[in-house]
Amino acid sequence: MELEKDKLYICFHKPKHLVGHLIALWTLGRYSHAEFIYNNQVFLSNPGGVRTQKFKYLKNMDIYELDSNIDAKDIIEFFKTAQGKGYDYLGILGQFFYANKVQDDDRYFCSEFCL
Repeated sequence: MELEKDKLYICFHKPKHLVGHLIALWTLGRYSHAEFIYNNQVFLSNPGGVRTQKFKYLKNMDIYELDSNIDAKDIIEFFKTAQGKGYDYLGILGQFFYANKVQDDDRYFCSEFCL
């Protein structure tokens, strides 16, 4: 799949494994992961932490172009402040147990990072 240069996309992953299915079940949604794509680079947070990687299309992805009012530069600037930070395991567990107080402001899970 070829994405247009200088356009910002959000990508949602349908679950493939048990943890993904549990996340989708808990959120009552179809997806288990979210990330941004810009100029063939993926900006994401998952158990590897906040980082970027080269875009590779997978069959379980639904990709949507974001409105042009959302400036990719803002996303990239935020990414630079978060890059290298860890995955928010406690925050994701807190979502399961309605315990928002366990959230770590120096860590992100995927939808928290995209928000």
